[in-house]
Amino acid sequence: MAMLECYEPSLVAWRILSRAAEAFMTVDDEDAICVMKRLANPGDGDPAVVAGESGGVGLAGLLKVASDQELRARIHLGPDARVFLINTEGATDPRLYEELVGATPAQVTARNIEPHQKASSS
Repeated sequence: MAMLECYEPSLVAWRILSRAAEAFMTVDDEDAICVMKRLANPGDGDPAVVAGESGGVGLAGLLKVASDQELRARIHLGPDARVFLINTEGATDPRLYEELVGATPAQVTARNIEPHQKASSS
């Protein structure tokens, strides 16, 4: 898997982050893949999202923290917390994406088309 294999931080970014950020974490490949699948196959009427490994890693981190009471408390992730996540990557390797998710990026995107739109475009 491609992932964000950054063995050294950007010195410019580190100067800012080391003063401003309160926490850092790593995310396992398996967690990133689970999020890719979850975003491609959402529930409750949410739109399907094509996210690569690096694109979904923020959500994977959030889910990991949210599942641990001690971590939630440490970062003040309570019922009134607001979280802003950015998907920074789509399917940059479409073949790998299909292998990991079980659908092509086009198939995932097509899930967002209303059924009547599919019928009228055929």
